[in-house]
Amino acid sequence: MKKINLFVLIFFALTTVCFAQNGNPYDFTQVQKPLIPNSYKTPGYLFLPKPSVEEMCTPGWTKTVRDVSGSLKKQVFERYGIDPKNSSHYEVDHMISLELGGGNNIENLWPQSYDTKPWNARVKNRLENYLHREVCQGRMDRSEAQNLITGNWIDSYCILFNDMIKECTDYRTR
Repeated sequence: MKKINLFVLIFFALTTVCFAQNGNPYDFTQVQKPLIPNSYKTPGYLFLPKPSVEEMCTPGWTKTVRDVSGSLKKQVFERYGIDPKNSSHYEVDHMISLELGGGNNIENLWPQSYDTKPWNARVKNRLENYLHREVCQGRMDRSEAQNLITGNWIDSYCILFNDMIKECTDYRTR
């Protein structure tokens, strides 16, 4: 993929805020099936102590640091008002993925739906994997990758990939 001009990315993100017909911003953090994390409930949190890029890029590293207990997952669902009995429809996802240096704290976790179409946990995972590869291959700074995933991950996906053009257009114009 081509290197993204940071200025273009920031300009695009600032100019693609979606508004409803009445002028109010859309809430893409839908209560029952969040598309993006609610920034008040999930502001993001980095892993401490901060891992080096070499550590983050070591195969299997995330398995050594992943630590999200069942009780913490339950708290995440409760925080978003979702019945934990419906947990099979969600991935308790790291807003900043572990592979980009995100932490296991509740401030970095949210229930991301598997069921929403086309934007769901599987699509976000593709973006996370891409950003991780870019950082590990030295083509992107870790903080830039973290910013791309903590903003509106769907906008970042639409900028970086060319495979869901209609879906991106629909998302931006609703």
